[in-house]
Amino acid sequence: MSMSQKVPSILLIDDDQIFSYIFNQLHQFSQVSFDITTKASTQQALDYIRANQTHFPDYILVDINLPLADGFQFLDEYHRLYQGQKSEIYMVTTSVYDSDRERALSYPCVKGFFSKPIPDDFFLNLYKQSFQAC
Repeated sequence: MSMSQKVPSILLIDDDQIFSYIFNQLHQFSQVSFDITTKASTQQALDYIRANQTHFPDYILVDINLPLADGFQFLDEYHRLYQGQKSEIYMVTTSVYDSDRERALSYPCVKGFFSKPIPDDFFLNLYKQSFQAC
């Protein structure tokens, strides 16, 4: 990575500590660099984004099944507050329902839908995608 390229950032929104641990381990083994922040709820994630509006995450990975406010409620609030921001959002979930996939992909900001566990090459593919436009 050249000095002018910043490390891409990921905001992971998931209350599953085991998945968060595995996600971070996969990142370490991927040998590509991301700045990862993890939040366990929709409210924590929105608070984090609100406090860091000058540096939106490049990618947001959000689980559908979250406590209090689910991933779709996050998408609704994010779209309402930050429409036009450049974050790419991916749903990462254990849901097997086609209706969840269709609903998630109906949001313009959602670029993909992954079932847990994420693929081994997830970080490498995301990293390559980050610098294609450069």
